[in-house]
Amino acid sequence: RDILNNATGPSGLIEYTEPLSRKLKLKFQYKLDYFYGEQSNLTYDRNGGQYDSLAAIFSNDFNNTRLENRGGVSFIYTDRKHSLDAGVRARNVVIDNLNNFTGTNIAQNVNNILPFVQYTYKWSNSHRLRINYRTSSSQPSLNQLQPVRDNTNPNNLIIGNPDLIPNYSHGFNAFYNKWNALKQSYVWASTFMNYTDDAFSSSITYLEDGRTISQSINVDGNINAGIFAGGGIPLFDKKLRLDPRVNANYSRFNSKINGLDNTTENLALGGELGIGLRSDTMEISIKAGYNYNSPSSSLSIGANQPFMQQSFGAEVFFELPWNFFIESDANYTINTQRAEGFNINPFIWNAKLSKRFLKSGDLVANIGVNDIFNQNIGINRNIGNNVITDSRNVIIARYFMAGLTLRFNKNKGKSKEDEKN
Repeated sequence: RDILNNATGPSGLIEYTEPLSRKLKLKFQYKLDYFYGEQSNLTYDRNGGQYDSLAAIFSNDFNNTRLENRGGVSFIYTDRKHSLDAGVRARNVVIDNLNNFTGTNIAQNVNNILPFVQYTYKWSNSHRLRINYRTSSSQPSLNQLQPVRDNTNPNNLIIGNPDLIPNYSHGFNAFYNKWNALKQSYVWASTFMNYTDDAFSSSITYLEDGRTISQSINVDGNINAGIFAGGGIPLFDKKLRLDPRVNANYSRFNSKINGLDNTTENLALGGELGIGLRSDTMEISIKAGYNYNSPSSSLSIGANQPFMQQSFGAEVFFELPWNFFIESDANYTINTQRAEGFNINPFIWNAKLSKRFLKSGDLVANIGVNDIFNQNIGINRNIGNNVITDSRNVIIARYFMAGLTLRFNKNKGKSKEDEKN
């Protein structure tokens, strides 16, 4: 097989900002982007003792050119509390997809209007709200476009689609946070949503012998959205601390299976609560979390199987006599409702003993062990189309490590907090 994959092209951006007042500006933008890509994929069958007979069904010579002109204008307003950047971009994309084998050229001319808004309200440096809305459009890759069967994996043949057009995405996100340094309390929340039309998806055909043929296609209505929130609550003169967290996520992905429309959805809910206790010579924290996932597929009842994960963790730091200190953390995970052999519950325990030297304590020697019980196994579940895939992998298992650290500190004095970090 002879494969050539080459992409090149210049890109330029010009911006001009005109102040209208002390707080208001007008910004103009122009972008020119030219792309040229070529991909040659020549596959040969065996002819006698040599592989020199071209396999036309698995071979192609394909060129792609794209010229993008984009202009934009936006208003920028800033004062002590407010910041606003709102505008719109308009672009034209001219695309030529040339099949050198057949001489066929597929020309596309795409116009987009891309509005955007970003707003920030700042009560203070430690208390603010940020809201952002942006539209975008991206091009399919050469691998998605090239009209040839890829038999690198004979069990999963891939066919390019030169009729693919650029997608169009709406992205929204918001973030709020408030931090009180004196009380050492904080609260934060964020949310996001991405909605895409003409998204790049796949059309999969299952053959009688179990093999698949897949091709990239454009679909409408793909969604990914979520919300997250958390905080830190100090109690009893900051000696006790609560750290709650909650999250929710929803996704919808459209595709085709054997020519039929298929929608894969997943709802994920989770939360965690941490409790920390600290004094001048020790810090102890524990946490517990729970995550619930409910996937569904419109064409596969077998994929509609909820699964859960529970997690428990603890961390300790102790000051000992003679400038010794010990650090340790442990995490226990319970996986349920997965395939047989994947409901594994690893317990990961790490520990380290250290000693400070020199009058300043800036020389620190330590010895530690990671994954004492040698159980560091990663369990993952992937939900796509009408298939749920469980996988497991060994990450970095048990190992021992010794270290020596010398800190250069210009300040003569330091707090206990500095020594622990």
